[in-house]
Amino acid sequence: GLSVCNITLAVSRGFKNSNGDIEVDFINCSLWEGIATAAAEYCKKGSIIGIKGRLITRDYVININEEEKKTIKVIEVIGERVSFIKV
Repeated sequence: GLSVCNITLAVSRGFKNSNGDIEVDFINCSLWEGIATAAAEYCKKGSIIGIKGRLITRDYVININEEEKKTIKVIEVIGERVSFIKV
């Protein structure tokens, strides 16, 4: 019965690669309760926000076929505070 909002942050790197393009990292974030409600109400694709939080790791097991399985480790942010930035 808790509110949750899962978002993906697009974070531009501060430099260009060898092709002259700016690369972007995508970071999964989970927001809970009041923060989740505020984010769902005020954020949309392209919104600029700041998130303070903690990192967690999760392991997922996927079946390649009937005999083979693969474990994937995922890092995500659990948001503790969100700042909505207006440009």
